[in-house]
This record gives sequence, structure tokens and C-alpha cells, in this order.
Amino acid sequence: MLATEFLPAEKTPDELIYTESEFIAGNRLLLACLEAMPEFILILNKNREIIGGNEKFLRTFGFDSMEDVRGKRFGDAVECVNAKNAPNGCGTSINCRTCGAVNSIVNCAETNSKSVNECHLTLKASDAAEFEVMATPLQLGPYDFLILSLRDISAEKRKKILERVFFHDVLNTAGGLQGLASLIAMETDATTEEVTMMMNLTERLIDEIKLHRDLLSAEKGELFAQPSWFKITPFMREMKSLYAGHKAAEGKELLLDEDENADIYADKVLLSRVVGNLIKNALEASLPGERITAGYTVLENTVVFSVNNPKVLPQRIKSQLFQRSFTTKKEPGHGLGTYSVKLFTENFLHGTVTLTSHAPDGTTVYIEIPKAAPELKENLVV
Repeated sequence: MLATEFLPAEKTPDELIYTESEFIAGNRLLLACLEAMPEFILILNKNREIIGGNEKFLRTFGFDSMEDVRGKRFGDAVECVNAKNAPNGCGTSINCRTCGAVNSIVNCAETNSKSVNECHLTLKASDAAEFEVMATPLQLGPYDFLILSLRDISAEKRKKILERVFFHDVLNTAGGLQGLASLIAMETDATTEEVTMMMNLTERLIDEIKLHRDLLSAEKGELFAQPSWFKITPFMREMKSLYAGHKAAEGKELLLDEDENADIYADKVLLSRVVGNLIKNALEASLPGERITAGYTVLENTVVFSVNNPKVLPQRIKSQLFQRSFTTKKEPGHGLGTYSVKLFTENFLHGTVTLTSHAPDGTTVYIEIPKAAPELKENLVV
């Protein structure tokens, strides 16, 4: 038996795959219906393998003919990163348990009825896609197949989320500024501390606007890193100071675990987005009285930034934490915070993102970036 962490990994013999595929190819009415549909369409056999589909799917994902995908499972065909790292491909990874496409296929097969889910798919090169997936049973002759329909909802999801997150964050920050302005107006003598708080809130408002601008530019491929030399310790102290005054920090202890004060050559603004999002998320995930620790460790060629909070995440959340649109909040959330962490770190800071979450240590996210990215060294100006 082939190794698996979720669904059976056994494959259909090549001869039967060919027979099933030819059976589909011979049904002209079915093929005409598939081509008339605006969605990406696949026909799968009982082992979740592709035996048919429409031209739209083939063209969009860069295949020349059905021969290129015949016998493959959906995740293997489109090079899903979870399928690539699974013991035996699509459906056999522990992360596949939360995949909308896989669950639609399983539910359809078990109930012999239509099943609809959303699928947040991460492809090679960190490309992300979101689909509304519908699996429908199809009985033809002696065979029990299913039709897998995928509607690309990436653009509409992105538009809705970006609009919501922009107005949510900006209005919240502006509300804080307005409240502080009212307080200062009631006091005849404004203290230096109050003026400083006013300036910090104003700066945060501007920063929120720039964050969403940068995120939108990054997804469009229009963002370019602007690295510079700076010291790590003052940078991290500034991040701690900024978020110690955040609303989410009320009643909580925010600590900074310092290492040597080394130099780093990176985009300071993007790094502040990454570290700031991690600190804010850790604060929001913690309860009053709990401790959140931000820190950094200087290695020979890299720096590892980390943020820890005492909450332990279940596997279903860990599997999706860095995917766009996924949120752990009960109320309508952004689903962009941790996604932007991964996007900025891997694509613009030349680093990696890892996560550990277990008792009694809680959850820690690590960001490891080079002190100076190799491809940038030729442009260094100290």
C-alpha cells in the first residue's frame, strides 16, 4: 500500500485509464457540453484521476492536449505545492484535509450528490489562486465518474478583501486619532506625551494606506524592493514601541528578546510590514495577562526574526495560515495579514517563513532573511 496522510494513494492501471479516457472521448454530446461551459472542467474516475476535460482548462494551465494530464490527479496536474510535498501526490498530504477541491471530490463520491467548496490553491513560484469548486456525480455506462468544475474567483475575492481591509484599518486608525484630538481639545495644556501620541497615530494612518498600496502592487508584480543598510536593534525596539501602544496590546505584556546589534541590508519598510503584522496577529491571538515575545537572532549570513504567543494552533489552521483570504477571526476578517508576511518575505526580502505551534511553547513564526541578498550585493553602498 502506498504511503498517505489522508486519502488512498493507489493508482488505476494504465490500461484502464486509457479505456476510461477513450470512453469519454467517444461521447461527442458530453464533450460538446464541456466545451460550452465557461468554467474549467475535468472528469475524474473513482481514484480521483483525470480522464477528460475541456479546452479552457488545458489552455489556461498551459497544456497542449489531454495526454499531458491523463491519469494525473488535479493537484499534481496544476503543480499544487501541497501535492508536490505529499508522500504520493494530490490528496495524500495532511494539508490536503483542508483542501476545498479534495473535500468536494470526497463528499461527492460518498453522498453521490453535488458538493461545493472554496479552494485556496498555492501553485509553484508562490502563485495563489482561489476557486469555487463543484463536484457532481456522473454515471455513464458501466462507469461512475464525477465532473469537477472550477470557477476562478481570485479577482472578486481580492477586490472585496482589499476594499474591506482598507476601510476597516484606516477608519479604525482615524477613529483613534479623532478620539485623541478630542481629548487634547478638552485639555487646556497639551503635554508632550499627548502630542507624541498624536503624531504616532497619524503616522500609523499613513502607514496603513501604504501597506495596502504595497500589497496590491506586490500581487500585480509592480512592487520593487528598496533596500538600505540599518541597525537591527533600534529597528526592533521601534517595532516594540509602536505596537506596545496598539489597542490589541491592552492588558498584555510585549517583550523584546535582543541579540547583537548587527547591520542588515534590506527593504526596511517591507520588513516593518512583516514584523508588524506578526506582532499584531500575536497580540490579537492572546488574552489579557499573556506574554508576547518578539526577537531576533543574528547568524553568520542571515538574521532570524521571531514572534511568539502562547496560543497553540490546530492543524486545520496551520495548514491554511499563510493562504490569502484565510482568517482565524470570528468576525469578518481580512485574511491578508499572514498572507502578506509570506508574500513580502519570500518575494521581496529573499527569505523564508516557518511556523511551529505546540504545547507548552505556543506558536512561533520565524522569518529568516539574508543580511544582504546575494543578487543585491553588487549594488551595495555602505
